[in-house]
Amino acid sequence: MSIVILGRSHCKICGRIIEEGDDVTGFPAFTSNELDPLVFFNDAAFHTRCFDSHHSSDNVRNRMAERESKVGPQNRKCDICQKPISSYKENFELPYLIDESGHPSYALNYFQAHRGCMTQWSNLRKIHGTLKALRMSDKWKGDGLDSAILEIEMMMSKQGC
Repeated sequence: MSIVILGRSHCKICGRIIEEGDDVTGFPAFTSNELDPLVFFNDAAFHTRCFDSHHSSDNVRNRMAERESKVGPQNRKCDICQKPISSYKENFELPYLIDESGHPSYALNYFQAHRGCMTQWSNLRKIHGTLKALRMSDKWKGDGLDSAILEIEMMMSKQGC
């Protein structure tokens, strides 16, 4: 969730300081793709009235509801074994990657799995290739996938890939 220091933090829409008593709306870091149309709201805080009047507010609310339904605390289950993920340390999670439903990376939006399941998984190399291809494409901007790709490469080395 975004960090708000009353009297010091600025609303990202109007630029004015968020004061004690102001209604505040904030969002966690929910995308790593700088080309995501909602990246403006990523890890940011707003006066609620400013957010509510923004033309993208409904899209952000929908994205947050989708995120909660996929990776919220009560919905953390491994996409490989389908068992609950109870430890944050054991959770490998991808953020929302891309809007294009026909793109190979679309199926990986909010992917999460036990790290242990991933090291045993036969599709690990395929996911690695899909993420690398997205990272190098014109559909992605930024270094937000780099740590996930590196972690998958370390898992692949444990598999002997």
